This record gives sequence, structure tokens and C-alpha cells, in this order.
Amino acid sequence: MGPATPGTDPVELGRHDKWVVAVAVLPDGRVVSGGEDRRVLVWDVMTQTTIAQLDCSVTALAAEPIGGGETALVIGHAGAGLSLWSVTNI
Repeated sequence: MGPATPGTDPVELGRHDKWVVAVAVLPDGRVVSGGEDRRVLVWDVMTQTTIAQLDCSVTALAAEPIGGGETALVIGHAGAGLSLWSVTNI
């Protein structure tokens, strides 16, 4: 199953334990969400399952292909920090 089409009910991927504060779409179509529950989740849209989890604070997410088939996920953290993660092999 894939994403819902316009005019139909949306497909729910899953849930965080608290508010979702950031969302990004990876170049391959996976979705990344960050929540106030201090989790960053990587979702497989087709199977509607969580395929990876990072435990950290998050206020912003961005994804970008960085060459050689690799994709980077930049996480903005509450406070002032940034971290860079490879999500290529997840």
C-alpha cells in the first residue's frame, strides 16, 4: 500500500508518543519524523512500518543526497546542536 490519493482518507504510518515536531521525505520515498518523545523514526511508506529509530531531541529535520548513493539526514536538536546521520543503509 502506498500513499493515499487526493480526495481519499489519508494513510496513517504510525504514531509518536508525543507531538510530531518535524518531518522530512528521503529521496527514496521513506519518511522521517521527529517528535517531542525524543525519537526520530524512519518509516517505510509502502509497508507502513518503522524501520529505524534514533533516540534524541529534535526540532528540525532535513534530508539530502550527498553523492555516491548516500543520503544524509540533518537533525536540529533542542538547545542549539545539529547532528548529521547517514540513512543510506537503513
